[in-house]
Amino acid sequence: MDPGQLREIQRFLIEKEIPFQTHRLDEYLTDASFLTRGVPPIAVSINSEEQAFQVVDFLARKSLPIAIRAMGSSTAGASLADDETVLLLAERLGMCDRWGNRTIFFETEFFLPDGSQIPKPELKKLKDQPQILREMEIYARVPAGISTDELDRYLYPHRLHTAIVPSSGWSSIAANFSTNAGGNGSPTYGTFKDIVSRVRIIGTDLPPQAKIFTVTDPQKISSMAGHQGLLGVITDLDVRVVYNLPEEELLSAVVSYDQADLSMIGQEVGILMDEVQSHCRMINAEFLVLDPLIIDGSNPTFSDPELKGFFDLKPGYRRMLVLYQGERRLMEKLPQIASSHGGIEYREISAAGLEKMLEVRKAAAGKATGRIGVPGFEDIFVKDPKQLGKVLAKICEMSEGILPGRPYGHQYVNGLVIHYRPLARLERGDFEKAWALTESLGQEIFGKAEYATEKRAEHGLGLELFACSPQERVEELLALKREFDPAMIFSVFLMDPKPKLRFAAEQLEGLTAPPSRA
Repeated sequence: MDPGQLREIQRFLIEKEIPFQTHRLDEYLTDASFLTRGVPPIAVSINSEEQAFQVVDFLARKSLPIAIRAMGSSTAGASLADDETVLLLAERLGMCDRWGNRTIFFETEFFLPDGSQIPKPELKKLKDQPQILREMEIYARVPAGISTDELDRYLYPHRLHTAIVPSSGWSSIAANFSTNAGGNGSPTYGTFKDIVSRVRIIGTDLPPQAKIFTVTDPQKISSMAGHQGLLGVITDLDVRVVYNLPEEELLSAVVSYDQADLSMIGQEVGILMDEVQSHCRMINAEFLVLDPLIIDGSNPTFSDPELKGFFDLKPGYRRMLVLYQGERRLMEKLPQIASSHGGIEYREISAAGLEKMLEVRKAAAGKATGRIGVPGFEDIFVKDPKQLGKVLAKICEMSEGILPGRPYGHQYVNGLVIHYRPLARLERGDFEKAWALTESLGQEIFGKAEYATEKRAEHGLGLELFACSPQERVEELLALKREFDPAMIFSVFLMDPKPKLRFAAEQLEGLTAPPSRA
């Protein structure tokens, strides 16, 4: 960025008392993707809608590009800026006190689908009327920077929780909508496009200036989900909240299957998951593959008396676990379905035990001694769960002898998603192997009829938003861009149909980057 432009931005921010930083910006080199676009010249913390509007209006009038970053948990590079782009930090948006500190003191309003507000006295009464509360469709109006964990702590006294909670419960609600995230609750409620009824977003107008949009049309909201910051800065939104079922009404169970052959495991479990989806209504439906690398004897979960048996692996065997949870009356056929499959074991556990198992499932994302899971090949949407074995077999075949890794994922209303990350040691050679492996896996498996798969935007397509989206989605995004950001300043790099995927290691001391992927 031109030094004169940078000084002009700084003078404006100082005048408006908006916090920013121009030093120690290496922390924004990458996000959880390990991709990079370089280091931004300035990072601006927007703590309120007023600040966000002022900054966007100033930058729009100067035609200066903007990238948006919340918690930095993107595994697809959506929240990255280059040395010509202003980085807006939105993780505290609407969540700060008057001194700019993150606060737990905030008030939320509640609404019905028609937009009418639920008075607070009535909401308090509903807490003691669970039969009515569980049938209601309720939306909470929340600031963009709030995380699902923070919101659920606020909702707990009301006997409510967020309808969909991604495994990283600390990602912001606005970012979850921007990536169209799924998670706990998805088998029942879908993804974030299905649980938002109102979005307030700061985009632009022509001549270039900031403009606030309030969107309530369900179709428009659904199409905006997964925009990755392309359309502007979300300041608040109405997100669905649901009745927090008491433990005695929940069925929590683990289905397990042991085999040496991963394809056989996938085939049998995929058939079971397909049947369960047809006959049960789940809140949670998560799966993971256990191997010796993940079992840590120092972790009390692995020696928990209730869970201990799940982690006793036979030498040379793998074990797939499917973690199910739902309202007991809607899950009554699960034991019968499991018993009809030879070799599959079924066990009910406590809700607290399932919470611990979900933590193990998070660890399957790549936590292993001395290694990290390198993103790049994940969000493999398998339209037909019965093809799970075929997909797992190909992953195993192609990665065998290169790097360890383990599949994990979740079931959705219309299929399932596999995540797979090669586990690399913190050294150049392993990083190079991981990136080469993710590229070859993607070329082999995505979009081929024999696997019935596609790349799903569960974590957001990020830098590959236009590269991996079907043409009809690209056209839809272009129309939305013209409507919400005609000044073309928000995250235009996401529109590149052939993005350069640069690995962050090229700027880390002691590591030499592998070649960039086009």
